[in-house]
Amino acid sequence: MSNNYKYRDNNDQEYNTYSRYELSNIDISLWSAEETIIWLKTLKLQQYTDSFTSNSITGYDLCLMTNEDLKNDLHIIKLHDRNLILKSIREYLLRQCKYKNIM
Repeated sequence: MSNNYKYRDNNDQEYNTYSRYELSNIDISLWSAEETIIWLKTLKLQQYTDSFTSNSITGYDLCLMTNEDLKNDLHIIKLHDRNLILKSIREYLLRQCKYKNIM
């Protein structure tokens, strides 16, 4: 069974539905801020959506993200949560490199 994630805009209009698999088929560096929020929810870290939204974090930003960025700029205090985010980013990047035969 696939988990689908629906994103609602400020007017409560649903406009994107992704499963984890579908999101993984999009180049992470091309993710919109909305797709980044959906990804964050797949990690069950929705408590940080306000911080990501207010900073307009896109997939491109994720590719450049550091532990210090997460802690100091996005105020993610829990080390476990920062590690989970960084691990997921690395996994997406590695998967895409392998898919594109870069590695």
